Amino acid sequence: MAELNSDGPHPVRVHLTFDEPLLGPAEIRTVEPPCADLDPFRITAYSLREMVAEKLRALLQQQETWPRPRDLHDLWFIICDRAAPVGGEEMRRLFQRKCEIRRIEPDVSRLTSETLGSVSSPRRPAGPE
Repeated sequence: MAELNSDGPHPVRVHLTFDEPLLGPAEIRTVEPPCADLDPFRITAYSLREMVAEKLRALLQQQETWPRPRDLHDLWFIICDRAAPVGGEEMRRLFQRKCEIRRIEPDVSRLTSETLGSVSSPRRPAGPE
């Protein structure tokens, strides 16, 4: 993880990975910073489906060693807070392939927790408030 800061007070965190194959097409997205002094810019990124498949795979892989709360939060944000349409057979195949690459059994039933089952959060509507 690196932080880039170009003579300004707004650091940008960049996570680079070189060992994760991209299984679907990358997407070019426009980022519109909430700060008025930053211009919108474009980045190449994973598709939402690929991000979800990768986060699920990471959670499954880390379940036995050290679960990363960040992956869980990212999944919640994409699926619940933003109500992104990421389900379906294409998602299942992508997740299975991600697990296959890392030699992990794609068994999501292992992603359970007694404490998570008792926590509920109101779902925020997608879009502007």
